[in-house]
Amino acid sequence: MDRSPSPTATRGAPRSQKSHRAILAAAMRLAETGGAQVLTIEAVAREAGVGKQTIYRWWPTRLDLLIEVYDAYAPPLQDLDSQRPLKSVLLALFQTYENGPAGELLAALIALSRVDADAHDTFKNRFVVPRQEALTNYLALTGETRRETAAAAAELVVALIWHALLSAPERLNADYAERICALVHQDSPPIDAPTAQAFTIHEGYRTGLAGALVTLHMNYYSAVWNFGRNFETLVTRDFGLLLDKYDPERDQLIRAENRHGDIVGTLIVEASGYPSDVARIRFFVLASCAQGQGLGQAMLAQALGTCRQRGQHKVFLTTFKGLDAARTLYERAGFILTEEYGDDDWGEGSQEVRYDLAPSA
Repeated sequence: MDRSPSPTATRGAPRSQKSHRAILAAAMRLAETGGAQVLTIEAVAREAGVGKQTIYRWWPTRLDLLIEVYDAYAPPLQDLDSQRPLKSVLLALFQTYENGPAGELLAALIALSRVDADAHDTFKNRFVVPRQEALTNYLALTGETRRETAAAAAELVVALIWHALLSAPERLNADYAERICALVHQDSPPIDAPTAQAFTIHEGYRTGLAGALVTLHMNYYSAVWNFGRNFETLVTRDFGLLLDKYDPERDQLIRAENRHGDIVGTLIVEASGYPSDVARIRFFVLASCAQGQGLGQAMLAQALGTCRQRGQHKVFLTTFKGLDAARTLYERAGFILTEEYGDDDWGEGSQEVRYDLAPSA
């Protein structure tokens, strides 16, 4: 499985990012037109119009070059929560192998790794280990398998994919993805029926909360809404400002954790800076593995209960139009739609709406 590539060790002159991109683009053109067999240092140098030594400064071997070209095609697997079930992740990877040179590149990488001990170490450390670690983390954090069996499950997934790719690539289809998922789930509770004890709700700051909050938001909004840098920048900035002025007597930092202590949900109540009877619900998000079990409802109920105890009866929140599941949750808790904004403050083509807690709620 895949994650964002780690930078290749450099030697010689510092890397020019523009030149690097141009050479990588030339390598990708060769991969798409001639396949992995034509992707040599000499051919890339000719295609890019540079000397071989320029290539060697950044890619010491052909294996290093092929790894980076492969990384340009294979979909990354986010470390915390991809917001997609395993079958969806597998199908996306299979589609990449079918519609581009990634499958052929992987087969070439495996062959090159057998040339000598140095090639084997490069392939293992730069390619195999990072991907297995990312997949292990994904399987554990999304609940696809138990944490204690996640590493073995990741090895199984990689082995099954590579076996089919090298022996019968036509088998990489939806049925094969189902078979892989069934084997992964064999030693785990069903993903759609986790126990209520799998998650706990906590109040207050703990190390890692900021990073988890931003990551959870981006995992969802980038995958489902295609939000990017603008949104991530604003979420990071706004939460940093809120955390800087956080007052535990007025504000609330609520987080949900799984049984391993990983943060899988956040809900922040911001009251500092508002009149004493006003509070705002912010940064409310759950990882996909924690959805559909009443956890969000419990977090919201806890937040509103504390607001009432503190006399914060005028509670409001803003969200995006189109989040139907969230809207239903808010309406059940007593919120009503009060305003639709025309401006796109997030710069991502979305429409923001406001909900206020009804006085009787």
